[in-house]
Amino acid sequence: MIFKEWIRFVYGMAMGTSVPYIKPTNRFMWPTALKTIDDHMSLFLGGSVVCGILHDKNQVVLINTNSGPAASQLHQYIEKKFKATTPTLFNTTASKDFFDGNKLYPSANQIYLPNVSDQALHHEWQNSPATVTKMVNERTFEIAGETLVVVPILESASHCDLAIYLKSRKILFLGGLFYNRIHPFLRPLDGMNVANWIRNLDALMGRFQPETIIPAEGDLAGPAELKEFVDYLKALSNPKIEFSDCRKTYDWLEIPGQTSLEENFDLLRENIKSFTKF
Repeated sequence: MIFKEWIRFVYGMAMGTSVPYIKPTNRFMWPTALKTIDDHMSLFLGGSVVCGILHDKNQVVLINTNSGPAASQLHQYIEKKFKATTPTLFNTTASKDFFDGNKLYPSANQIYLPNVSDQALHHEWQNSPATVTKMVNERTFEIAGETLVVVPILESASHCDLAIYLKSRKILFLGGLFYNRIHPFLRPLDGMNVANWIRNLDALMGRFQPETIIPAEGDLAGPAELKEFVDYLKALSNPKIEFSDCRKTYDWLEIPGQTSLEENFDLLRENIKSFTKF
């Protein structure tokens, strides 16, 4: 056990928890910005997740609603721009980072979530409304002038995440399945299976061949950036690759107090051969 692991273990024992480390409760928020894709689509960047805004004369679609102050900022923008229009919400991942802002839209037409257990949903969202639909099977929606192909991705980053493909724009939202050059959240207790994760990302790319890929966090990406993320998952789970090599190759941003290379390395390895000093 290295020094950093020992500190985490002692902290966990002192707090009387069953885990060796407790993350801060205050989620770090990236600076927010609005990015226009075209006349009927924009992205809300920052906060805790990248959100999509799709609209025509009659309909508004939000893909993820962010959390905390960023969710409020996004809601204020939607209220001002679209006034009385009631949105349809899609959440790619069953986590507050992705759907904490849902509660700001009590009149939403419909809310589509990954298929998670009632217990897991209640833990993250205690008063979810009757308009919530859990996505069990793939579905295609003709909405706001776009064709959305919504694909449940099972037992990969978690028990279920949604990949959402915008057909005419060739844009693929991957939510918690992809972080662009930011060390990702890993959820080993929520059904994470790295081998499935890698296979499903490869399958999505082969099937849809998107030009633009929207991560959970980080800049907009293309196929090259997604391949780099897949290589990250492969490297961290390959016992033949040392931590020092990962440190040189994946000098990515961390979500302060939330993610780090060494923590993800620990989670994806059963036996750690060596660490560099840091």
